[in-house]
Amino acid sequence: MYFTKKSIYNSVKLLQKNKQIMILYRVVPTPPTYELLKNLSHMVIGVFTMVSPWFNCPKGLELTHLQTYLAQVIAAKHAGELDGVKIDDTLKKRALDMFAIVSKYLEEWIDAKSCSTADFQKFAEEMNKYIPNNIIEAATIQADALYPALKKIRKDMGELWKHMYVVIPTVWPVSALNPRVEVISKLMDADQVNTKVFLLDNLHSVAEYRETLGRIIGDRASANLIFGTKNLEREKMLYSLSTRQDLMANASHDAVEEIHKKHSTPEGTLKH
Repeated sequence: MYFTKKSIYNSVKLLQKNKQIMILYRVVPTPPTYELLKNLSHMVIGVFTMVSPWFNCPKGLELTHLQTYLAQVIAAKHAGELDGVKIDDTLKKRALDMFAIVSKYLEEWIDAKSCSTADFQKFAEEMNKYIPNNIIEAATIQADALYPALKKIRKDMGELWKHMYVVIPTVWPVSALNPRVEVISKLMDADQVNTKVFLLDNLHSVAEYRETLGRIIGDRASANLIFGTKNLEREKMLYSLSTRQDLMANASHDAVEEIHKKHSTPEGTLKH
């Protein structure tokens, strides 16, 4: 199973071999409102990216990007639908309120040709009236949509589910507590989660993820054949080659500890 990286709607792809033919099942469980809620909350980060380089020199503010972004916000204010899906009145009002805040501050900064740290913080404070609710609602939508979709796949796969590997593309901001890992972990036993769920980054296609997964599984097989579990040292090397830990990790740890002791006092502070 492969969770797509670039799809904004939490697309899930299931790759399965059938008579040497690769069959691709694609499920897109998360509705467009999920993305709208995220985008509304991300506007403050987008604005920060454009204005923060000039915090120490407010009068040097670059206007081109702000003017382009302002035009996009104004256009969005007049859009009643997202990808053909109507927005309910409550969410529409919230979106319009947030668009109005962004428009107001961008217009002020463009007219003044200046934006200070204090100016931005004032803007962010107004946006924060809406962001927490957006985040909670987006997370709820994601869980409500993704969990049943994966549960159905689990039912359809039957016993094959236990043998399935899961690849979840990620980026640094969501690599520590990933919502997709959270959902899939609830539908697998602990052994499956520990051995068959992989959070991978810096890869860009299904082919690259499949190749990396193949290497991981190959390393595990070779580690068992090369090192085995004859003694503790062999077990450490087997573990290193079978996981994200480098084969030299244990030896490197011991070497660093040893050299640190040579350069430290008995109390543990560095020698001058």
